[in-house]
Amino acid sequence: MNHLISTYEKCKMFEQAEQARQKLKDRFAKKAKEAGKPSAV
Repeated sequence: MNHLISTYEKCKMFEQAEQARQKLKDRFAKKAKEAGKPSAV
């Protein structure tokens, strides 16, 4: 049971991290567009 919960928590954390990463990417893309330069990662 405990193992199940930790796996679920990891899944939730991964989801949140993925969302945060996506937000950052979007924000960076907008900044790059505003600057008028090709986005270099």
